[in-house]
Amino acid sequence: METYMKPACFSMLLTLLASQTIKEIAVRYNIPELEAARLFYKSKVYKMLENEKTKFWHFSYMSLCMMYDEEKEKGCFDIPEET
Repeated sequence: METYMKPACFSMLLTLLASQTIKEIAVRYNIPELEAARLFYKSKVYKMLENEKTKFWHFSYMSLCMMYDEEKEKGCFDIPEET
């Protein structure tokens, strides 16, 4: 049986992870946070993150950034295995 978290909890977690990821992207690429947000929200990584069923919310913001970097470089990304 699939279990899902309450929508309010997922929304808070999504907001927190996206915010941390955007801040890191802004630092890595030396761009304003608003530009980093625009780029991240258009990414495949974010599309996976916002879908609770993918369980991307299990990943740290640093893992999300690594996937974003890979997507930006190659157009696709590998999903890291959890340890």
